[in-house]
Amino acid sequence: MAKLNLAIAREQARPERFDAMNSAFIQFNTQLAAHMACQSVASHRVMFLAPRFLETAPEDVVWDNMQLVWWQRLIRVYAINTAIVALIIFYAIPTAFVGTISNITYLTNKLPWLNFIYRLPDKLLGIVTGLLPAVMLALWLAILPFILRIACRYQGHPTRTVIELAVQKLYFAFLVVQLFLVVSIASSTTAVITQLIDNPTSVANLLATNLPKSSNFFFSYLLLQGLSVSAGTLLQIVVLILFFILTKLDSTPRTMWARFNSLPGLGWGTTYPVFTNLAVIGIILH
Repeated sequence: MAKLNLAIAREQARPERFDAMNSAFIQFNTQLAAHMACQSVASHRVMFLAPRFLETAPEDVVWDNMQLVWWQRLIRVYAINTAIVALIIFYAIPTAFVGTISNITYLTNKLPWLNFIYRLPDKLLGIVTGLLPAVMLALWLAILPFILRIACRYQGHPTRTVIELAVQKLYFAFLVVQLFLVVSIASSTTAVITQLIDNPTSVANLLATNLPKSSNFFFSYLLLQGLSVSAGTLLQIVVLILFFILTKLDSTPRTMWARFNSLPGLGWGTTYPVFTNLAVIGIILH
């Protein structure tokens, strides 16, 4: 460690030996001067000396993204957004299947091989058509926040705060499309599919009449989220499992000390969209 400290001191004394990144940190004597400088026009060329951020903590900076120029960041944003749109389309298939399960009893009129569902006990039938779809959808969507957070980090945002804001916007749009629109259409289509077979020309009227039948799934989902979100926040089961797994991979005393003495932060980018989506569902159902 003594040798490394001397080497670090020598390298810090000659910063010109290292390649400079395409970013700069500017300090001001007053907060008002910083806000005035941030709002002023810094360059006559579009996208140059932008974006700019105020009151940024060093631990909030994503240093790997500080070297990106504006056109690299722009290409990454468009590429990631295109990939997320494709992901939304891909997610629509299993989400529609889950929405179909919530109203599967409507299909038994035209599909006799599904009549075995009525031979199930009443409690089990209620679980299959009520609780099971909501649990399946919650587990399926649990993987999404990790994917979105990695994607938004790769977009080139310079701070973790901006990354969380980007995750919040994308996650909310994803939940509205998948959890409300796709499930509503799939559930209502399942409920009227037998009537569509008999009268295909009345598609619009049948969907408008039977769309409220998809509320069975949403009531189960609201109940599940109300009971599981608070309990999951207190239990932190995923963090607990990762703690015991990652502890065995720590190879230095510093990482072990940080693991035992620092608390993981809460991902606000994936916390707020869940509740805002519940508000959207509640307002529309009302």
